[in-house]
Amino acid sequence: MGSTEHGACDPLAEIIKMREEYQREKGVSFAVHCDAAWGGYFASLLRPLKRRVPGFIPYVPAMPLNPYTETQLQHLKHADSITIDPHKSGYINYPAGGLCYRDGRMRYLLTWTSPYVFHEGDEQGSIGVYGVEGSKPGASAVATWLAHESLGLNQDGYGRLLGEAIFSCTKLYCHWATMTPRPKDKLEHTVPADSLIVVPLISLPSERISGGDVEAQKDYIRKEILGRDNKTLYEDKKAWKLLCELGGDLMINAFATNFKIGDEVNQDVGEANYLNQWIFSKLSVLSVKDVVKERPLFLTGSEFGEEPYGKCLETFKFRLGLKKTDKEGNVKASRGDLRFLSNVTMSPWPTSPDFLSTMVEDFRKVAERGVERCLIRNTRTPDFHGFVVQGLKKVYYTHIAMFNMANYRKQLIIAADLPANVHARYTEERGKNPGKFCTIANMEKKRLEDLIAGLLNPDTASKLKFRLDKGFPAGENAPPPVEKDFALSNVRVVVDESMAFAALDDDYPSKMPFYLYGSKSEVHVDHVLKKAPNAQISADLVKTDLGAHLTDEQLKNGVVVVMDDVFEASLQPLPTTVQDSEKKKQIPNLNAPGLSLVKGVDHKASAYKTYEEAKRGEGEPIATGIISIGDTVYADWHVINMDPAAEDEEH
Repeated sequence: MGSTEHGACDPLAEIIKMREEYQREKGVSFAVHCDAAWGGYFASLLRPLKRRVPGFIPYVPAMPLNPYTETQLQHLKHADSITIDPHKSGYINYPAGGLCYRDGRMRYLLTWTSPYVFHEGDEQGSIGVYGVEGSKPGASAVATWLAHESLGLNQDGYGRLLGEAIFSCTKLYCHWATMTPRPKDKLEHTVPADSLIVVPLISLPSERISGGDVEAQKDYIRKEILGRDNKTLYEDKKAWKLLCELGGDLMINAFATNFKIGDEVNQDVGEANYLNQWIFSKLSVLSVKDVVKERPLFLTGSEFGEEPYGKCLETFKFRLGLKKTDKEGNVKASRGDLRFLSNVTMSPWPTSPDFLSTMVEDFRKVAERGVERCLIRNTRTPDFHGFVVQGLKKVYYTHIAMFNMANYRKQLIIAADLPANVHARYTEERGKNPGKFCTIANMEKKRLEDLIAGLLNPDTASKLKFRLDKGFPAGENAPPPVEKDFALSNVRVVVDESMAFAALDDDYPSKMPFYLYGSKSEVHVDHVLKKAPNAQISADLVKTDLGAHLTDEQLKNGVVVVMDDVFEASLQPLPTTVQDSEKKKQIPNLNAPGLSLVKGVDHKASAYKTYEEAKRGEGEPIATGIISIGDTVYADWHVINMDPAAEDEEH
């Protein structure tokens, strides 16, 4: 009866009606328990004042309950038991909770005695033994009684207080509903006017009817509701009637944000979650380092799960623009659980237009800073792309990927030939520096998809120039490359998997999977990246007897091998060690217990045709055997999980 996350009220009246039908037609019944921890006190709006107390009461509008919620609260009297928390909408200090029974005998079903507080012969009216809570403070019970006696559980007591708080909450709902697109003003903004998207969970009335003019209703709310004082608003019957139809009933506004990149609405639930979570982190206190006085307002946050919220979440995603068109042309909601924000407005006082407008503008500033970060992460631009070089005879290249930057959000493995002179220099460097990896990178900035398309086209591949470096290039201060201005030939894609949120798994795999590829004489592996955060682990020239059981074609095109004795789900996040003490760059500790991805340690392994088969464990593996890592491993935790927006902010 009023969920604490978003104020939703279940259809109690229908449940009571169903029980009556069972009693009447089938001769059976069932107990009804109502969780009114949040919404129970709102029943005071339905109880008339028996005796008016003299005195002056200042004018503040009190919003009535909507008919649906009123009906549900009226049916509380038919429940067999009710939980209610005075420390929530009763305005009492924590902890003050109540469990109310219609039939007092029900309390005997659940008792808990402690010998040091309960003794034989204690008065039967003692409440200390009922329920699972052992020690119960008496101060909260006294505080609850005193508040009830002082304010009164009626329309002019708690009812008035809560009604005025509902009014505050509904006016704030109007701000959330009309916040975007941003009206024109003379202030300087860091993002375009329509980059931020704010959508309340409860839709506007115009959204619920076919052909409704949503923008016209938003304009009306801005002019006739948000820009007026309380008295003028209350006296305008048309505006007041609309206000009573807006938002929810129980002082909670749930809403979520999204953003645009240019004219395109972000469709990635993961990036919308990033924005909502970042806003929450800036408008709440999460650690002792957070400074309370720097928070212009406080919000809370939670998550809508796909399974429990079903169609409701799907509709909400559509309203936020989180939708995609599949191959058949069907428009579907983007996959994934969705984080959201909510405000709880318990005070009746912050209803002046200036105060609310200032608070909402403070929110907008924070949210637009969050949008800036999202644009850094998701704006696709031409860039340099690094690949770890694997093998000595036939050469493979694994893309240096990043979960949090659109330019590099892809796990990619290609095979290609180096020019003879470059190949010779490469094998020479590997011979001089055993255990050290080399990388190649394009010398002219390209989008990754354009780079690969160009490499696969023989007419353009020769025009794409690369450089070869020892290790990971270190920016402007990097040493000269081993070779440069060379082209790749005979390019072939082995693995091409998106690392966008929609392509990732909900959980880490039980056992650690790798892509395995190469030839009978040279076999390489690259850790499958299907859940973030994660580690990129690319090893070449691994020792294995799997090759004897795999065909040349299978090795050429790649299979998925699972290390049966490395339990990834229980190890994540993988243990790390600091590689660069100055920059605090983390790399996976491959020698950690349970991981042991180091030379000389054998692991039991099973090979499958695809990752999906390996994940589901369907059928028999195509090969089983032993695998161990060799000398040369590229292992990274820092780059692949780095948030470029955070890095940009630090600098």
